[in-house]
Amino acid sequence: MSVNTPSFISSLKKYRDSFRGYVVVNYILLVITPFLVIMSLFLIYYMRTSLNSYCENTLRLIESEQERLNEISSTLIEESMFPYYGNYLDDLNIPGEYGERIDALVQESMDRELSLRTDVDEIIMSYGGRTITAGQNFRNVYETLNSYDEVLEKSGGRPLWITALEAQPRIKSGYLMVLGRTLNSSILKNVGKLYLLVDIKTTDEILGDLSDGNSETYLVNPDLYILNSSDKEKIGTKFEYMDLDLSGKEGFLYSNTGKLSMVMYNRSYRTGWTLIHIVPVMDILQGFNIVIIAAIFVAVIYLIFLVSMYRGVNQKILIPIDKLKNNVDEFAQGNMLVQADINEAGEVGKLNRHFNSMTQQIHELMVKNKQEEREKNDFKMKALVAQLSPHFLYNALNTIRWMSVINKQNNIRDLTEALIKILMTTAQSGQDYYTVENEIDLIKSYAVLQKARFMNFSINYDIEKEAEHCKIRRFLVQPIIENSIIHGFSRGNMTNGKIWIKIWTDDNLHITVKDNGCGFDVDQLKMVTDHGNDEISHISLAIQNIEQIIKIDYGEEYGMQIKSEAGQGTVVDYVLPVMRSECDDTDNIGR
Repeated sequence: MSVNTPSFISSLKKYRDSFRGYVVVNYILLVITPFLVIMSLFLIYYMRTSLNSYCENTLRLIESEQERLNEISSTLIEESMFPYYGNYLDDLNIPGEYGERIDALVQESMDRELSLRTDVDEIIMSYGGRTITAGQNFRNVYETLNSYDEVLEKSGGRPLWITALEAQPRIKSGYLMVLGRTLNSSILKNVGKLYLLVDIKTTDEILGDLSDGNSETYLVNPDLYILNSSDKEKIGTKFEYMDLDLSGKEGFLYSNTGKLSMVMYNRSYRTGWTLIHIVPVMDILQGFNIVIIAAIFVAVIYLIFLVSMYRGVNQKILIPIDKLKNNVDEFAQGNMLVQADINEAGEVGKLNRHFNSMTQQIHELMVKNKQEEREKNDFKMKALVAQLSPHFLYNALNTIRWMSVINKQNNIRDLTEALIKILMTTAQSGQDYYTVENEIDLIKSYAVLQKARFMNFSINYDIEKEAEHCKIRRFLVQPIIENSIIHGFSRGNMTNGKIWIKIWTDDNLHITVKDNGCGFDVDQLKMVTDHGNDEISHISLAIQNIEQIIKIDYGEEYGMQIKSEAGQGTVVDYVLPVMRSECDDTDNIGR
C-alpha cells in the first residue's frame, strides 16, 4: 500500500500545530526525552566508573604481583651466588687428582644448595669441559643451554633469565624457567657457567591471584613468549594478541572477534617480564545487571506515572478542548444554539460557560438585528407607498399654481408653491438623508401653509453656518414643528405663538426646537399605547416614530429629549452624529 507523502507530512504538521499535538510533542521532548537521556547518561557513567574502578584496582594488584615476581627473581639471583661462597672458583680448571677433589667439592656445594630450595628443580655448572648437575637430570637441556654461552659471556657475570622457548624444558607437571650466569674467579673471567632450572609453579600463585572467571592472565618475556599462563596449554607459545600496544597506557579497552575486553598490564624493568591480565567487559559489569534491572524498574514506574498523568491531562484538558473546538466549528457553520458542557471543572468549565454566554448573546444580537432590519424595510415600504399619491398631487397642484399666476392670485400661488415643495420632498425616491438646510427649507414651506390657516405663530431660525451642510434623516424635525403649530398652539386658538429653532455643532450635531405653547404632561405621553385619533395619541405616535428612527439609524448613544409642562411650552433637544456633506453636492430640494 502506497503512502501519499505530501498528504502525510501535511497531516503531521497539522497535528503538530494543534493544541493536542503541541502537548504531546512537548511532553515527549521535555518530559520523556530528558528522562531517557538522564537514565542513559547515568548508566554510561556507572559503566565507565565501574570499568575505571576495576582497572585501577586491578592495576594496583598487578603492580603488587609484579613486585612479588621481582622479589622471587632477586631471591633466585641471590641464590645463584653460592659458588662464590665455596672458595673453589680459582681452582676450577685444574686437571688431575686435585681437579677431581674440586669436582667433588662443587657437587657437594650444588647438592647442599638444591636441598635448601624447593623452587629449583636442577642446578647445572659447566667449566673446563666438564658438566656437573644436581637434582633432576633433564636430557638435552644442557645442549640447548650451550647456545646461550655467548650471551652469558657478554653479560660479564651478570645473571640473565633465559626465557626462549628452547630453554624452557617441560617435565610432567609443567615448565621450567632458566636463570643463567657466567662465573668469574679472582684472576679470570668466565671460568664457568651456572644454570638454575626454576619450576614455573613458583609463579602460579601470583597468576592465580589475578585469574577469575573468564579472565586470562599471562607472564610474557621480552620476546613475547608466554612463560606462564592461566591456560597452561599456552605456556611456551607466542603471545596470541600480537596487535596489543603494550607500550602506552597500562589499562585500555580491546576488541577481538567482536568481544570487548579490558586489558591491564605491568612490565618489570628488573626481569623484563610483562604481567598481562585480560578480562571480558561483561564479566566486570556482572553487577551492572542489577543496576540495569533497577533502572528498568524505575523507568517502568516513571512510565506508569507519565501515562497516568497524560490520561489525566487528556481527560481534563485535551478532550474538553476538542469538544469545545467542535462546538466552535459547529457554531461557525451556523448552529447558533449549540451549547458546551457546563459540567466540566476548572478553567475548561469556565471557558464552556463563557462560550455558551457568548453564543447566546450573539444569537440575541442577530435576532435583534433581523428585527431592526425588518423595521427598516417596513419604513422604506411605507415611504414607497407614500410616494405614489404625492406625484399625482404634484401634477394637479402645479396646474393650480399656473392658473393662479394667470389670474394673479398671489396668495394661492404662494400656498401652492409651498405645498409643491413639501410634496417634492416627500416624493424623493431612494434618498433617506439630506442636509439640515434642506430640512429648514421644508419647515419654511410647511410654515407658509400653516400660517395661511392659523396666522397665530412665527418661527425664529438660529442656524450655525457649519451645521447647514450636516446630513440628517429626512422629516426628522418637521413633525415636532407640526406638533407645536397644531397641538401646542391649540389649532389656532392661542395667539402670539412663537417657535425657536437653534442648530449648532461641537462633537455632535445639536438641534433644539422650543415653543411657548400650551405644553403637555410628558409622563402621560409615554404611557399612551392606543394610537387613535385623539390629540395625545397623535403626538405620542410622532415622537415614538422619531425616537425609533434615531435609535435604528444612529445607535443607542444618540436620541431626542423632551421637556414640557402644561402651560409652560415645550423644548425638544436632538443629539445626533455629525455627518458632513459638501455644499456643492447638496440636493437643494424645492429650489
